[in-house]
Amino acid sequence: MTDYLLSTYRIFFISAICGFWMGHLQAQSDPSGTKRVTDTYIIKGATIIPEPGTLLQDQQILFENGMIKAIGKNLSVPSNAQEIKADSLFVYPGLIELANKTGVSKPTIPDRPEDFNPSSPPPLFAGIHPYESVLDHYDPNFSHNAEWRKLGITISHKIPMGEGFLPGQTALVVYGNPEYPNRVKDKTSLYARFHTVSGLYPSTSMGVMAKLRELMENSRLLEEHQNLFASASGIRRPERDKVLEAFIPVMRGEIPFLFEVGSELDIHKILRLQEELDFKLILTGIEEGESSIPAIQKAGVGVVLNINLPEDPSEKDDWQDGEEEEINQLQSRVMVAYQARLALASKFEEAGIPFAFSTKHLSKDRFHKNLRLLVENGLSQEGALSALTVNPAKMYGIEKIAGSIAEGKMANMIVTTDSLFSEKMKIKYVIADGYLFEYKTDDDTDDHTEETWEYETSTGAGKSTGTIKLYTDDGKTKGHITYDDPHGTGKKTAKLQKLKKNTDRMSFEFNVLAGDKNLEIKVDGTISGSTFKGTMQIMDLKSVTFVARIIESPKK
Repeated sequence: MTDYLLSTYRIFFISAICGFWMGHLQAQSDPSGTKRVTDTYIIKGATIIPEPGTLLQDQQILFENGMIKAIGKNLSVPSNAQEIKADSLFVYPGLIELANKTGVSKPTIPDRPEDFNPSSPPPLFAGIHPYESVLDHYDPNFSHNAEWRKLGITISHKIPMGEGFLPGQTALVVYGNPEYPNRVKDKTSLYARFHTVSGLYPSTSMGVMAKLRELMENSRLLEEHQNLFASASGIRRPERDKVLEAFIPVMRGEIPFLFEVGSELDIHKILRLQEELDFKLILTGIEEGESSIPAIQKAGVGVVLNINLPEDPSEKDDWQDGEEEEINQLQSRVMVAYQARLALASKFEEAGIPFAFSTKHLSKDRFHKNLRLLVENGLSQEGALSALTVNPAKMYGIEKIAGSIAEGKMANMIVTTDSLFSEKMKIKYVIADGYLFEYKTDDDTDDHTEETWEYETSTGAGKSTGTIKLYTDDGKTKGHITYDDPHGTGKKTAKLQKLKKNTDRMSFEFNVLAGDKNLEIKVDGTISGSTFKGTMQIMDLKSVTFVARIIESPKK
């Protein structure tokens, strides 16, 4: 009996190998961007806003392999295209956010040596590691990424975590298939700020500026030395310095500094340094600074406004005690500052300064609400859409592949039930890197809450994959699982039994018919964010690993 079960067990997994590898090759996303294969889709009947200020009625969009193939009426549709009916719906370019840290972890810094000198610390301990790439510390499976994609954000600009004023290099990623890094563009800028490591040099903003001058000048000297060594004899070989080497592209003007500012004083400090050293600059985190607009306009630098708006002070009911007149004056000053903050984006638009938005520190439930607040306070809808599409794309040199809906560009789009800035607007579909994510709206008639998980389990014989679908019916969680038929006839579906699931754990059982034997299979494990890790046991045989990740109705 044991020999038979072992034989059946092997058949069950061996039959999955071919199907697994074929599916893997057809669905994988190459992080280098050289090849990507997905299904073909056609969006029909939509009102399309391909870029700010342009509107196309009753149009079709054909996309395949993650790219937009055609836009127009009466398109020639491939026979394998899946139709997305979008009558009375709106299609916008996928949104792009800048200066975001979700899914990014800090690099590991070793313990300080015993002879450590805080007045002259090694760059690593002083927070000077511009050679670090944020992609080396980014988790594409981080659950918050899916939550922001649900709001319409398809490309995110990741900034590094870490101590000090030079944490590392930034990158652009797409919120497509979370199984892959989804890199759009690496080394997009060098992230800097007036934040220092406590007790170490540089410890002040003036010290930061002095250190930046030193690094820029030394990187210029290093490049000159490298060029001399490469072109002439008798020149001492230049020593390797990865800090200065990371500065060379900035010194050449190939990539910009992305400098985070916390005040108008910060803005003017870094603008003076930029004028002195002549480097490309993008200012991020701007929350104040209407009086700085002329200086920013003159410098011609990039601008990223923080969309994390303060709460309305008029709704505050816990003002401090004091004289009534004093409290009224305080309330008046606070309201003036609040109104100035809401109007700041419109002031940049009036000055003709292109800007993008950062969602840093923003709660996801306030994203669309804050967009509407900015529009209600003077920012045009076209200006708001530009700040989330064409402006960030141009700022980081990806306008040929993203930022608008056009043939040859990435299939990054959002499909909404109303205007993007309408309070009644709901997002029905998000298309990111050609993957289609569908979300329920108030118009959907299905009352069942559904989840779909993709799983993979491994043995010495190979790997098997499938899906787990969970839904709520009459207040109970139910579901079924697909698996590779041991007889080699494709996929089979089994009902989940003894299903138990909460926020951090899930277990279930199901049966697989193999020959004339009914195999009882048990799965048990823990849930962390969007990932399930556990074990699968067939009968009383040795258990194997079982890993699953939740997907938001991605159709491939």
